[in-house]
Order: sequence, then structure tokens, then C-alpha cells
Amino acid sequence: MEIFLDLLVKTTPLYALVVFGFIAGRRLGVTGESIGALLIYLISPLVVINGVAGAPIGWTLFYLPMIFLALSSAIALAFFWIGRRVVPSGEEGLLASAAGAGNTGYFGLPVILSVLGERYLPYAVLAVFGTVLFGNTLGYYLIARRSFSGREAARKMLRLPAIYAFGVGLVLALTGIGVPAFSEPFFANIRGAYSVLGMMLVGVGLAAVSRSEIDRPLIAWSAVSKFVVWPIAAALTCLADARIFHLLPADAYPVMMILSIVPLASNTVAFASNLGVAPGKAALAVLATTVMAAAYIPVFMATLYPAFVAMLGA
Repeated sequence: MEIFLDLLVKTTPLYALVVFGFIAGRRLGVTGESIGALLIYLISPLVVINGVAGAPIGWTLFYLPMIFLALSSAIALAFFWIGRRVVPSGEEGLLASAAGAGNTGYFGLPVILSVLGERYLPYAVLAVFGTVLFGNTLGYYLIARRSFSGREAARKMLRLPAIYAFGVGLVLALTGIGVPAFSEPFFANIRGAYSVLGMMLVGVGLAAVSRSEIDRPLIAWSAVSKFVVWPIAAALTCLADARIFHLLPADAYPVMMILSIVPLASNTVAFASNLGVAPGKAALAVLATTVMAAAYIPVFMATLYPAFVAMLGA
């Protein structure tokens, strides 16, 4: 019960931002395309540079994002295949991208702080970058394939600045240059804008949805991907690393498990808005899984998570 109340307090502002976005879309004429472009091409790259440049130096800097990128890609491709059979033609890429990426930034980091504490935050930040890399590569490409050829979709993907921002941040981290201390207030404001606009975009997308756009298969299969497939995949990955590969420190395992059960990524709505591929449906799926997560995460932490910890220690 304590976990549930703490999580509710930490995430209530996120739900409020969705409501504000809905009002902005309905009453003020705010469009998802403009907010999505702002997030994709300006704010997100700055957040990535700042985060990667300040990440802890070591092999974890490479392993943890790459593991999350690999998991995201594998799950996305599996749900792309499923999507061809369960959602309207042309929207399988939307389901695949949604399945592959979780709301690790806006939603996951507050949960990590609430449940695990600040000691685990560096690992959470690194894992988030794996999700960001997926969203700005294969995740974007799969959505774009509805409207563009493979070659044109790849070209559009390669124009996304977050990919190159990750490289810039990596160079700054490995060379020890980092980011100047005087710029921290600026980047703090950018991170705030990233969270605010990301969640408001969900509300803006909902404002344009009609009843005919309610896609129950998309919502249902998205929930399966996030609350069933992801935790199983993450648990198996942690067990394999703990028993065989030994690439990650033990503190990374609980972070991976919690980030595996966060709702769909708000950036899915940004990409859908940017590409004109059912942004309303994407917003509905994100909101539905975000509401589900408020109840699912406390139940998971109280029941399945202790069993996972015991299995690792066995």
C-alpha cells in the first residue's frame, strides 16, 4: 500500500499534464505535429547529450544501453509480426514501435527514485538511453514504413538528431570533458521541458481522437507487450547475465526489472504525430497503459519482484 501511495503521489503530476495537453488541443488549437517536432529535433537531442555526457564512465556505459536497445528491437520485431495479424493494415509498425519502447524517462525515473532510491539512478539513466536509441532508429523506421518506402524511411530516420547527440555525449563522457557546470541550469530547464511537453503531447493527441479511432487490439496488445513480454524478457536477461555473462553490476538488475514494466513511451506519440500515422490511436494506447501501470507496478513489486530477487540469489 505504501508503494502504491508513493507512486501515486509521484505520478499524479504526469496525469495532470495529460489533462492540460487535452485542454490545449481542444480549446487552444495546439497541434501534436508542432510539439512532436520540437521534442524530436531540438529538446530530445539536448537531453541526450547532457545525460550521456554526465553518465558514469565504465563498460556499463556501453553494455546497459546496448542491452536495452537489443531487447527493444527484438520485442518490436516480434510485435511487428503479430501486428500484421491483429491491427489494421499499415499500423503494425505503430504497434511494434510502441511495444519496443517504454516510458522510461518521464515515468520510469520517478518510479526508480521512489522504489529503489538515488543510488540506482545512474543505471536507470543509462538504460533510458537504450530506449531512446531504439525509438530514434528502428522504432521510428517501423512507423515510417506505413507511408514511405524502405529507403525513404531509412533516410528520414538518419535525419533524426538524437542518434548523433548520443555520439556527441559519448565523446564528451569518454574524454572527460563533460558539460560545463555553468550550463546545468539550462539543461535542468530543458529536462523539465522534455517531461512537460512529452506528457502534454499525449493529451493533445487524445484531443483529436474520435470514437471510431478507438483501437482495442492496439491497446490490448500494447499492454501485453509492456506488462507480460517485457518483464519476462528482462528477467531472463538478468538471469543470463548473473549466471553466465557477468557484464553488468548487480545494482543494474532491479533497475532493468522496474523499467521493463513502465507504460508505453510518450515519444511514440511524437513520432506518430511527426509522420502522420494515427497519433490519436497512439495517444490512447499510451494513456491506457499509463493508467494500468499505476495499479500494475505496485502489485508487481509486492508479488513478482521478490520472487525475481530470490531467483537471482539462488
